[in-house]
This record gives sequence, structure tokens and C-alpha cells, in this order.
Amino acid sequence: MLYIYGIIYEKPKKNKEDMIKEKNIDDYTRVTSILKPFSGVEFVPLCYLEPAADRGTRTHLSIEADILGLGHSNDEDIQGYIQSYEKIKDDLNLQKCVGFRTELRMFDDHLMITGQADLICEFDNNVILYDWKTSSKKQRSWDLQLAAYQMMASPLYEGKEISAIAVHLKKDGKKPSLIRSDFNESIALFLKCVEIYKYFKMDKTRG
Repeated sequence: MLYIYGIIYEKPKKNKEDMIKEKNIDDYTRVTSILKPFSGVEFVPLCYLEPAADRGTRTHLSIEADILGLGHSNDEDIQGYIQSYEKIKDDLNLQKCVGFRTELRMFDDHLMITGQADLICEFDNNVILYDWKTSSKKQRSWDLQLAAYQMMASPLYEGKEISAIAVHLKKDGKKPSLIRSDFNESIALFLKCVEIYKYFKMDKTRG
């Protein structure tokens, strides 16, 4: 049981079979859905939000393809983000990983939440989670999202130090910003968001 900033959180007891068995994603609430009401994204007009989300999806797919050795997309609309990614690609140290996963969906059976890490790099003594971001400005909710992912990854990589980084890619191709969260502070805030989300039944009251 963890006691974090006045919040009691009991880590779920999991065996290996529980970790790898197929989950019904509809039974879980996405981390991004929990954080959406606190991110301000709902105030962005759809005429801007939808194209931006589409660019983000295409950027994610192109980066994943490159990591898997399939090469980048030639999509001109996302080339700035791809050039930005290329500037930190070598820093990922994929060659030194004992293993890596892309787009790994993780679950927490205690809170009934789920989230998907864009890239997880496992080394001998530690694990690093990466999340690609293409928004024009840093969002405060990113820190909480990273902490939630760290928490969900913990049972999967027991005994290893886990850190998480948001890679804020730049549309103009400049070197991205790397955002790391303070886990203790951010997970405490995230758990409060979960509590508020469930108390007000935001999955029923928000679109």
C-alpha cells in the first residue's frame, strides 16, 4: 500500500497470467479521458483540434514505423515533427536496450484505468517510457499522464527503476523538449483527478 500526499493507493496484486491475458478495453477508463476535462483541450474549436489530432496520429505512426525499421512516411505535412524526432533519435539508445515495445497498452485493475505508451525501452537496471507530443504548447496534464503510465508499468517491470519522458516535438523541425515529471507529486494529483472523475461520473456527463 502506498501513501502518497495524503492519498492511500493500494497496488493491485498481479501474477504473470493476469498481466498478459487479454483485457476488455471497454471495461477500463483511458488515462487521457480522465485528464481531458483538466487539459483545456475541450475549449479548442474542432476546426483546429481535428486536423491537429490527425497530424499527431500520422506522426506517431511514422515514428513507430521508423523504430521498427520500416522507414518514415513521406507525408509532407508532418516532416517538421519527423525532423524534430530525428534530432533525439540516437539518444533513445535502442541498440543498448535489452528489449523495447511500441504502443504498449497497460492496465491497472485496481483503478480500472488503461493507457498506451508510445515507446518503452528496457535496459538492464531501468526502464524508460516515451510519449510523443505534437501540441503547439506544453500541457500541464502531461506530467500526470506520465506518472500514471509509470504506475501502470511498475508491475510489468518489477525491480527496475521506471522513468517517463514526454518528447515535445517541434513543427519547425527544431530539437524537441524533453519533459520529465516529479512522480510523487504528479501521481498524487492524478489520483485526485481519478477521484473527481469518478465522483462526478464524467464518463456519463461529458462527451
